[in-house]
Formats: sequence, structure tokens, C-alpha cells
Amino acid sequence: IMNKKVLSALLAGSALAAPAMAAGTGAGQTISNDFQVTYTVGTADPVTVDTAVTGGGAEFLVDRKVDLTVVRVNNTGIDGRTVFTAGDTEVVTAFDVTNTSNETLDFRLALADVAGDDFDDNATNPYSIFVDTGSNTYESGTDTLNFIDELPADTTVRVFVVRDDPNANGAPPTTLNDGDLDDLTLRVFAAGSVGGTNGAYVTTSGALAGDLTETSGANDPDSIDTVFADDEVGDAKGEETATNGYQYSSATIALEKSSAIVWDPVNLTSNPKMIPGAVVEYCLALTNSGSQAATSVSFTDQVPVNVSPIPGANGTDEEDQAFRIGDSGCTQSDGALENPASGGNGQITTTGGTFGNGTVSATIASVPAPTGGATEVVRTVRFKVTID
Repeated sequence: IMNKKVLSALLAGSALAAPAMAAGTGAGQTISNDFQVTYTVGTADPVTVDTAVTGGGAEFLVDRKVDLTVVRVNNTGIDGRTVFTAGDTEVVTAFDVTNTSNETLDFRLALADVAGDDFDDNATNPYSIFVDTGSNTYESGTDTLNFIDELPADTTVRVFVVRDDPNANGAPPTTLNDGDLDDLTLRVFAAGSVGGTNGAYVTTSGALAGDLTETSGANDPDSIDTVFADDEVGDAKGEETATNGYQYSSATIALEKSSAIVWDPVNLTSNPKMIPGAVVEYCLALTNSGSQAATSVSFTDQVPVNVSPIPGANGTDEEDQAFRIGDSGCTQSDGALENPASGGNGQITTTGGTFGNGTVSATIASVPAPTGGATEVVRTVRFKVTID
């Protein structure tokens, strides 16, 4: 009875060949419990029997208790996901794996897709697993091992899952929208070579040992059995998992175009009408409600027949410029043009447009992502035409 596994930890104080760890006494340690008996017979001198000398004490080997934890490393995205944007490469999400067993072990690593997310990896840009070499930061070309090699008890190591933008490297197009999520599960399996004397662990540095299996049947006090002590909720014995993921970040662009009459040769600016010779202003609005700026934005507008672009200014203040870029919407409360010089808002520039071959073109360096509680950022391109 005294040899049962459940008593191994209780008797650990009897004799320890190595310090105790958080996971308990190391696997393979011999625990011996000797005793002395002193007695007399008749008038003879007392006799002492010491089992350390004569034998007969209790002795057993501490078994292998296999346990581990896997936790996600939070990043800046939704629920700790890693944020990336178009064209990004070597995007990293991470997990921490801790060996809470009472012995050094290898750990095999695998990935499983999470159903119901918005996108996944692909054949051109697959996930890759790498184990940290000590910096807790992914180092391409340095962190190259794809399994955990000889992780001591009570030790944590970081595991990186690395990917490129799904559309990078000439991959078939994947439609991605701002805020789309890709989740994956890291599966970690306890592994090790236990073919040594009495089932002792055998170091296989640089090579992944096979998955451990649990010892069946009754306890053998003279061998090192393997016992899985990990939480089995949702996982198999000897396996633990955690989920992390990626969040795609992009500009979300909406376009709007409108027109407004500003002058005609009969009524001038007093209730002008759209008659030949009248001046009409077109407004093209680009709204960004995403989490990334849209940069190097080019507008191209093919002017319709029966109107002619006004290539230069036809007035002295900003409102009268034939071309202007602003940061307010196209629709004004009074239906008229907004004049920043007289209290309006949103004027950025009155230059940057080109007119040629019936086409109006303009370039905006950036339409930023909204910040400070705003839900969108607007940039407008306005240009004027006359009705032929």
C-alpha cells in the first residue's frame, strides 16, 4: 500500500535526492524510508536492528507527472489579436508554454484553424511555427526550431506563429475588409523518450521525441510510470491548447458625388439656374471610416459632354476657386458653396488638380483614419464647369 502513486508526494520529505519544484519532486528520484527497532530478550543487552544496514526498508521511484499550460500573448488588436495591414510580412502572434511537469520534456506543436472566422492562411502564405531562443521577440533566421526542445520543469518558453498578408507574394486574391479576423489554435503535446533504465527520460537534444503515453495498470515502485495530470477540458490527455489570432486593418472608403449651381449669366448668384453659360460645381467626397489611412489617393473624373471644366480661378477668394480640396462633406446646410475664408471650414488647398482631354484629376496625399472618437474622416475634391 505504501507504494501507491498518491503517496509519493506525501512521503517526499523522507529522503530527497534533489530540491522540490513547483511541480513536485523530480521524476525518477528514489525515496527511501528506513527505520530502526530496538528490543531486548531476557537479561541480554538491547538489540538494535537498522533497515538501512539489514535491508527491509520501503523504497520507490517517483513517477513522471506530465502537466503543461498554454496561454496567449496579448497584442493590440481586438481581444489581444495581432494587427496587420496590406503588404505586411512576418506578422507574429504568440503563446507562452510552461512545463509544469516534474521532468524536462519535449513538446510537439501543431496548429488548428478556428471555424467561423473571416479568413485563413493559404498555400502561398501559410502559417509557420517558431520557438523563441530567449529574447521573447521573434527574430527571423534565429528562431528556427518548430518544436520545444528539452524544456526543464517549471520553465516557460514563447512560441511564435508567423504569417504574411494573405495577398502577399503573388497569392490568389483574398477579399479582406477592415476588422476581419483570423483565429487559430496552438496545440501542444507532451513528448519525450522514456526508454532509459526503469523508464527514465532520455535526452534527445535537437530532435523531437515521440508523444508520451500514459502508463496503464498498477503502479510499479521500481519503474518510472507516466501520469497525465493536465486539464482535459476540450483537449486530450497530454495536450493543451490556446487560441490567438490576427486582425486585418485597412482603410474603409466610401464615395459620393454631387453637383450644385453657383452662377448663371442671367441671375448671377441670386437663385442661379442651370442654363447654358452657368457655372456648376461638382464635389467628389471620399470618406474613410477604417482603421488605416488611405494614402496616395487619386481622383479621376471624366467630365460629361455639354460641360467644360474651368481650368483656372474665376474669383478672388477661396470659394471662387475653380478647384479646391477640403475636409468637409459635399452637402452644405444652405446648399451653397462653403467659403472657409469667411467662416466655413475644411479648406486644404486650391491647387493640385489637372484638367485635360475632358478629364479632371487630383491627388490627395492621405485620408487619415478617424481618431479621438470620430467615426470618419472626409476629403473632398471640388471643381467647376460651365454648361456649354
